[in-house]
Amino acid sequence: MRINRQDPYLWLHIAGLAVLPLWGLVLWLGVAAGEPWFPYGVEEALLVVLGAAPWLWVQWQRPFNPFSVLAIALTPNCLTPEQRQWLQVLKGPRTRIVAVLAVLPAVWWLGQCYRLAPLAISVTPIPNHGLGLLVAAIAFSGANLFLQVSLSMVGLLLLTSEQQFAAAKPYAVDRIGSDFFRFGPQLPQILPPLKPIAPPVTVEPESPEPETVEPETQNPETPSAAAAEDNPVAETAIENIPEDPVTLEVNTAIEDAPETMTNPEGDTQEVIDVSVVEPETNDMAETAFEPETDTEKTIEISVVEPKVDTVPESDE
Repeated sequence: MRINRQDPYLWLHIAGLAVLPLWGLVLWLGVAAGEPWFPYGVEEALLVVLGAAPWLWVQWQRPFNPFSVLAIALTPNCLTPEQRQWLQVLKGPRTRIVAVLAVLPAVWWLGQCYRLAPLAISVTPIPNHGLGLLVAAIAFSGANLFLQVSLSMVGLLLLTSEQQFAAAKPYAVDRIGSDFFRFGPQLPQILPPLKPIAPPVTVEPESPEPETVEPETQNPETPSAAAAEDNPVAETAIENIPEDPVTLEVNTAIEDAPETMTNPEGDTQEVIDVSVVEPETNDMAETAFEPETDTEKTIEISVVEPKVDTVPESDE
């Protein structure tokens, strides 16, 4: 069974250790007031009886109810089963051992205050020693109360195992009031309830499945041939296109042109008029290839021979 060690009431009493220096300051100022009435040993024993012994007896017989704040306690009917399990563990013998051990540092602390009392004679606001002893007894009693309760909560949270907590039965509701010490009235709620913290949920990212890409087979055929295979009309149009139409037209025009022409002046001039007309392709072929314009291209080649002056023959 997992133990919930986050109860706010238990940790609130552990935080009471922070108040101990304040109680120690008041105790030091109280024992330093006025002239001592009895030897230091007698006064120390009197303060131990008044300030430490009562809380030792309380922790031994009726431990302090941890589910309370100062003078206000929770109603026993409002305690959860887990909180009543903590009470069952607190009622065990370990609380008594901790209570006895807590008295030892308290007595040593009181002796240090008496040894350092001459240093506080000039700064204490208490006018006489009798009032100083009363203030010292109250301060020492408050220090012992916070020390006893805080150490018992430390032992409860840190020394309780999961097996021991699971074996502890919830304390009887009708016996909580008589078996545990408390101050003042009881209320159904003091501190707001602590919401349990849900453990973080780790979401593993899904690994994407690798896509299988089939390698493309390279086609050694030319793009025009591949297009012609897909379109049979385009294939027929490609077969009907002459290999080099411009060369055929130029050769035909040169063969049919007159070799010489004579102008009125008697000059001989060769004129070759070559008309190059690109053949028109079928409409079906134009859809597969770039359209060709109907513009007629004419190439005119003029060959001019130089004039030859004739010399008239002289009469002999």
